[in-house]
Amino acid sequence: MSLTEADQAHATYCSFQQWFAENEPGTPMGTITCSGYVPQEYLSDGSSTQGFTCKAPELITATAEWAALDRDWILERIPKFASPQIPRLRAARDAFGNASQACGAFIEGGDSWDMEGSFSLELDGLGSSLAEAIGSIAYVGQGSSPSWMVGWTGAAADEAAAGFFHTISPTLNNHALIANALGYLINLRATIIDENRRNTLDLIGSATESLGATATTDVDLTKRWAVVEGIGAALALTGPGAAIGAPIAFVGWLGSQLKPTKKDTDFKSEPQEVASGLADAFDEMKRDIEYSEADYRTESQTVENAIGSARLETLELYDITQNNPEGTSGQGGNFSADIDVMTNLAQVCYGIADAYEELRSQLGDVYSADSHMVDQDGNPTDADTRVQAMREDFLNFISTTIGRYCLAGEQIEKAARSYAESDSEAAASFESWEESLESNQQGSPLSGSEAEELAEATDRTSEPGTQPEAAEGEPEIAYDPEGWDHPAPEPQQGTA
Repeated sequence: MSLTEADQAHATYCSFQQWFAENEPGTPMGTITCSGYVPQEYLSDGSSTQGFTCKAPELITATAEWAALDRDWILERIPKFASPQIPRLRAARDAFGNASQACGAFIEGGDSWDMEGSFSLELDGLGSSLAEAIGSIAYVGQGSSPSWMVGWTGAAADEAAAGFFHTISPTLNNHALIANALGYLINLRATIIDENRRNTLDLIGSATESLGATATTDVDLTKRWAVVEGIGAALALTGPGAAIGAPIAFVGWLGSQLKPTKKDTDFKSEPQEVASGLADAFDEMKRDIEYSEADYRTESQTVENAIGSARLETLELYDITQNNPEGTSGQGGNFSADIDVMTNLAQVCYGIADAYEELRSQLGDVYSADSHMVDQDGNPTDADTRVQAMREDFLNFISTTIGRYCLAGEQIEKAARSYAESDSEAAASFESWEESLESNQQGSPLSGSEAEELAEATDRTSEPGTQPEAAEGEPEIAYDPEGWDHPAPEPQQGTA
């Protein structure tokens, strides 16, 4: 549409121009009429109206159409992230964080714990924490034997120590590390969503402000937006012989560590330049989102590779289902069997299994994030499905651990019963312990069949890695296929 000199002269007297400038609410455009007045010097026939038509209605209508086209042009560039609910993502992340803390993780660097709520585990006098209870019976290696190895000695005790009890510390540590890593990955997904929603609102708000700025107004038209980046989720899982305790780098919820880079866009004050600048900013922001998604994908693969390459015994304990619960090895060898020590050890195993079961029962919120782990178009990415698969593996590791602690307690209990059969004093002590278990309801939290079912090795959902050979100098895990029940007809006191 072209405007003549007369059109420009008419603008001063145009009723539509006055209505637009005054912007009176409640006065629709359809109620406005314009006289079409133009000063005579701009009309060739000397008339003030003849041959002139006010073009304002046509121009305003066209402007609305242009604005709609610009809006659609910009809208298709805006990253949507429409459906995810950040509180659901936080609930899942906090559940993993609480699990990590309950498994003995301590913060070595980064932010401080910031989970909402905490996990409470009943330990029935076994210690102040799961880590303390497990640390009290763990076998780390020569020169650092747990106290129960003084009261129970011989081939069976040595094999129990070098097998099952050699894996309980690294298993707990790795549960803490994996839980923290999964919480971190959900945090990274949530930060990509939340920060880019904020970026979108901030850019639109800044562009809107710039439309009201003039060339003489001292206004900062530069807007900064954040680029989400991973911090490098290197996951070093622990092996046999590790001391209790898992140092972690904890990242606060939607933490500043995840958005270290800021970018600028400089808006002009002319409408077309604002629209163009806003579209360009969104194009660049979407490219940055792709970089963030690539970081998330890489870090989820890093965690999966670490879990997949870890020795299974350090993820879900020594596979006690390979033991013969009847036990035949080592008959006739020297051993000592303090029944009180053995029954206490069995009871500690039952208590740890019970605490782990409580931990599992409090992990329900890890499922709350599933439908909210999506990209800007509302679709789950490979990284999202990978995190969910690793979560299933983690929960299965926990379940297998519960079953194996129960079976360990049962096998130690059976060994104690066999030892007690040849000594009346030991038999009385064992009988008293059984009565105490029954009255205090402190036995195995699972039936024998339930424990055996849970104790079967985890069928992984995520991609398994290559199982490594034991590193040079790393202690081997001793499997005892003939079990821990090694009675001799007439027990002899002494060391094996």
